[in-house]
Amino acid sequence: MSKDKRLKQLQQKLTESVYGVDLDYGVGINGLIVIYQYRTDAHALEILEENNLLYGIENESGFPFGRTMTGFRIQCQTTDYNAIADLVAKMVVKGVESTSKLKGASEYQKSIDQSLLIVSPDFVIPSEILKMYQNANLVSRITLKDAKNGVGRLVDIVQAHQMNLQYPQNYLE
Repeated sequence: MSKDKRLKQLQQKLTESVYGVDLDYGVGINGLIVIYQYRTDAHALEILEENNLLYGIENESGFPFGRTMTGFRIQCQTTDYNAIADLVAKMVVKGVESTSKLKGASEYQKSIDQSLLIVSPDFVIPSEILKMYQNANLVSRITLKDAKNGVGRLVDIVQAHQMNLQYPQNYLE
């Protein structure tokens, strides 16, 4: 089976909406809060649910948290649009708590406080999140295709999250 034909088959099965929310921060850099929507298939969604990788207002126990080359990153996924603002707030709290005892804790806090919001052009930002961003210059809209064609932190975030959402079997191995 050709690669293009296999890709078309995969895309036809992508019927479930999933929202990805990432917080990426570190010393000497602005934090990034990236929110984007993906479509995935029912099987992938089942795998995410079985492994407690989907979050919501009721289920927010321990977001995936890890080091990056520039600092730390917290990622979460949800199928509930109404949970996005709540998850962002909880991720910010976790980010501050997780680095509060590290050397340079105030720098991590500053990075989180100066986070830029990045969403796709057609994404309707929940009003609770917009209240955090009084300055419109702190909100950027960029297509995922444009992000993936670039270099740097945003590309890394988008590519990592896309793999986690569309191909969870690779992520879980």
